[in-house]
Amino acid sequence: DMAIWARPFAPDAVAALPTPTLFLIGEVTVPWLRAASETIAGLVPGSRIALLPGQDHMATLSAPELVAREVLDFVRATG
Repeated sequence: DMAIWARPFAPDAVAALPTPTLFLIGEVTVPWLRAASETIAGLVPGSRIALLPGQDHMATLSAPELVAREVLDFVRATG
């Protein structure tokens, strides 16, 4: 279902997220997607960006150990 793409972006809703948020961004992700992720991350209070070296948007498939390490580090840091 592609209905989610028809919804307008709501920066106020994103800025109100009460949960620590980790944004995993592949170093070689296409520029527009990387920029969008960085913009959204900048709106979320207390968010963290982890730049995944040598990875694109599919790092969960190409580097699952790296993704797991970043997620575990984030969970440990944010308790």
